Amino acid sequence: MRAFCVKKIAQPSFRWSDAPAQIDVTPSRLLCLGDYVDRGPHSVELTARLLALKVLFPHRVYLMRGNHELRTINGDEDLYGAGSFMTQCKALAEMADMDEEGTIVWERFNRSFEFMPLAATLDNEVFCCHGGIPRALCKPAKGKRGVS
Repeated sequence: MRAFCVKKIAQPSFRWSDAPAQIDVTPSRLLCLGDYVDRGPHSVELTARLLALKVLFPHRVYLMRGNHELRTINGDEDLYGAGSFMTQCKALAEMADMDEEGTIVWERFNRSFEFMPLAATLDNEVFCCHGGIPRALCKPAKGKRGVS
């Protein structure tokens, strides 16, 4: 990958409504390092928007998997309470009078997370990953150290 520019989504100058236009007119690419869920009241909307941007701009938007893109973490309603991704999926489905669909939506999001890479390199020089690689994915290969 060349000419990467990572812009913080939390910056006041970044407006979601302008995201397709901003991405389409710039030669830069957007690399997101994970943890899209369990981080606030709009995890479902944020993740849906990021996945939509990935579909619209497959060669400009790159989504990596963080430790919260794992069922055992984002489904922990006891630990994260109302901030839990599972709880948010259920709440949105309930608001739409589709109570039974919340868990299905949560499961489908998690299926998409399984396709996200854990790491990326920029120009074969810079290694990028989320700070919390899921423990469940870090199984040492036989006779080797590290992630299999």
